[in-house]
Parts: sequence; C-alpha cells; structure tokens
Amino acid sequence: MIDDTLTLLSMIGLASQFFASALLAILYTLLGREVRRRFYFRLWGRGWTALALALAVLVLRFELMPALGLQPQNRVVSRAFIGLYVLGKLAWCLFFVVGTLQYVQAVRRPRTLRTGAIVATLYAATVAVFATARPGDVMVWQSPVMAGALGYCAWLMLRVPLSRRRLGSRFTGWAFAANALLWLAYGFVFAVANAHPGDVAAPLALLVAGNSFVDQMVGIALGYGMVVLLLEDAKREVDAAHAELSGAHHELRRSALYDPITGSLNRRAYEEGVGLEQARATFGAVAMMDLDNLKDVNDTQGHGAGDALLRRLADALRGGLRPSDKLYRWGGDEFLLIMPGAGVDDLLRRVESLLASAGAPPILVSIGAAPFEGTDSLSDAIPVADSAMYEEKKRRKLAAGRAKASA
Repeated sequence: MIDDTLTLLSMIGLASQFFASALLAILYTLLGREVRRRFYFRLWGRGWTALALALAVLVLRFELMPALGLQPQNRVVSRAFIGLYVLGKLAWCLFFVVGTLQYVQAVRRPRTLRTGAIVATLYAATVAVFATARPGDVMVWQSPVMAGALGYCAWLMLRVPLSRRRLGSRFTGWAFAANALLWLAYGFVFAVANAHPGDVAAPLALLVAGNSFVDQMVGIALGYGMVVLLLEDAKREVDAAHAELSGAHHELRRSALYDPITGSLNRRAYEEGVGLEQARATFGAVAMMDLDNLKDVNDTQGHGAGDALLRRLADALRGGLRPSDKLYRWGGDEFLLIMPGAGVDDLLRRVESLLASAGAPPILVSIGAAPFEGTDSLSDAIPVADSAMYEEKKRRKLAAGRAKASA
C-alpha cells in the first residue's frame, strides 16, 4: 500500500513538474520575442524548454507508454530514453550557465555553446551506457554536474558589481544556489537509497518519491527571479532613455528660451515667466535699452561684428548684475533689464557704470526706465520704459546731428 502511494506520488510529481516547466518555457519564449537584445534571457528560455523536453521524455517513458501497454523491450531503446533525458537536463544547465555568463560579462555565446554541447552529449552517452537499472542511479550520475553548473551560476550572479546588484539578481543568485544544494542532496540521498534499498527510512523514501515536487518549487522560484531580473533590467533601460529624453528636452527648452548670440533670456522666456520669480514678490524698475550703432556696424563691418557688439553689451551688463536681476534680449538690438527691489535712478546709475567699465570703444546705448510695483504693473512699466528709450534715442540723434552740423 505504501509503495503504491509513493509510486502515485512520484507520477503526479513528474507530471506536475513537466507542466510547470512547459509553462515557464512558453512564458520565456513569449517574453523573449519582446526582448531580442537581451540574449541572456533568451538563453534562459531555451534552458526551460530543454528541461521541459527532458521531463517529457520521462513522462512518455514512465507514464504514457505503460498506460498504453507499450514497454520498450530492447535495451538500446531503454538506454536511448535515459540518454535523451540526461542530455535535456544537461542542456538545461548549459543554457543557464551561458545565459548567466552573458548577463554578467557578455561571453562569446556560439563558441561556449558548441563546446558545452559536445561535452553534454558525451556525458549523456556515458550515463546512458554505464548507469545501472536502479531508479536513482541516473540522479547520482547527474548530481555533481548539475550542482556544479548551478552553483557556478549562483556564484556569478551573487558577485555582480554593487552598481548592478538589485533584488532580481540577488533572488536569482540565491535560487541558483538553492537548486545547486538540492542536487547535492539528491546525489547523497539517492546514493544511500541505492546502497541500502531495503533499509531506507520512510521520510527518506518519501523524499525520493516526491523529489519532483521539490524540483518544481525551487524551479519556479528560479524562474520568478529571472523574470524579476529582466523587469529590473528593462526598467534601467527605460530610466536611461527617460534621462536622455529629459536632457534633450532641457536642451530644447534652453534653446527656445535663450538667445543663441548673447546667451541672454529671450522674449519668449519673459512671456513664460522665466526669471520673474523675484520680480513677482517685490517692487523694482525696468529698463529698455537699444544699441545706437548696431546698423552701422552691420553695414560697415558685417553681421559678425554686429553679433560681437551684441555679446559685448550683454556680457558687460551680466558681469555686474545681481542673481535676481534678469536681462532679456527683446528683439533686434533691444534689451530688457528687470531689477527687483531697485529704483529707476539706481538702475540707470548701475547700467551707466557697467557700460563705462566695458572700456573702449564705448558701447552707445539709448536707455529708458520705468518703475513697477509688482507683477501686475510690470507689463505696464515695459511700454513706458520703451517710450522713454525712444525719446532718449531721438534726443541723442538730434544732439549728434547738431554736433555734426556745427563741426
């Protein structure tokens, strides 16, 4: 009765493990199509497929064929089933090892896979020829290879640099380690069971019969960790792309709000309220400035010289302004200066001092200024300053004309 129960438990466990592995293989295949550049994950998916095929061989041999009354009488056929099963399990480990190496350090996949495939095939053939007919002997043959391969994967995954170490890599590493320890335990337990078949205690016999359930649990944990690792990897890529887009957006916004010639804020920046935080909170003064001789410089020396004159004016003013003071290129040869907390006289004295300190040749600028008492009156103060600037410009032109006529 107990033997029948253990046999039934073993059959159910094998079928359950096969379906779980098949579902993981399908999941990884579907995800692999969406992450073609992550070769490590695609290799892990092939590993789950290889495991599902290996378990399918066992289901066919020990469950479907007996149910159909088909039993292989030829020893070569029986050994072929063993060889195919072991080859599938070794391929499972091989794909996991190469995938983990690819994740950690980007190894050359084709060469490693070819070498591993040759070794796996030779080892599977050796097991098929030399393993005895005892049920656990194949497990004993497999255990050192499985434990070594899965333990190597755990070592690789748990020693990744701290900058790459996340929950997914740690969980996957420890899941690999759990699988490796499990296969070491299998090697010991099945060796003891084969050496003393009549003296195996009930708990040990239960473990032997139910090993498929244990395999399934640690296998699902490993598959879960791999998916978490993939999601974290994808998130890092999305975050990097987002940061790049954010930087590009910042540059585009800067190019839209700053004058490319002088580096000053432009009129659009003023309209969007850039730099007006301090002006909104207090009174102040605005000045509208216009270069008197920009057209003459452009006509006689070229636009490069005109651009240099614009930069010279902007640099002269910015060199002595406070952080709260904002300079805008209003358009053409006109500049708007906003000085929160300053009076009109203070602003005019400051501008004249900065222009005088610019050295020779002198920068000829017509200036008009007006006070404001807050954001609401700022927009009204700018036309007043603009009108005052044009009046100043006319006065300077008349004075220059009279001076020229008298000369």
